Amino acid sequence: MFIGTGRFSNGRASDCPDHHFDCHGRPAIVAFAVVSVCYHWNDFLWPLIVTNTPASRPLTVGLATFTQSSESGAAWQLIMAGTLLTTFPLLVGFFVFQRRFISSFIQSGLR
Repeated sequence: MFIGTGRFSNGRASDCPDHHFDCHGRPAIVAFAVVSVCYHWNDFLWPLIVTNTPASRPLTVGLATFTQSSESGAAWQLIMAGTLLTTFPLLVGFFVFQRRFISSFIQSGLR
């Protein structure tokens, strides 16, 4: 632990010396975090294999089982509402970190 830092600020102190907010590595870390969250949020096969109760399944597996459970055909209004609820947190996260996400790709293209 660095002197004068708390438990949660160690990574930031080693990543960005002198606590500069516009550190060169920060956009890349944010881009990796956004892509990693999207990948794990959309993970389907492993939770489908591992979980055995509907209460422990993630949203993507629950939405897939919901679309296959209709006997009289697909209820497209409910499926689209479920899809919106599933993707809404990812869209909010992307729009919050959009500037850093795009700047990481711009910086990597210039070097």
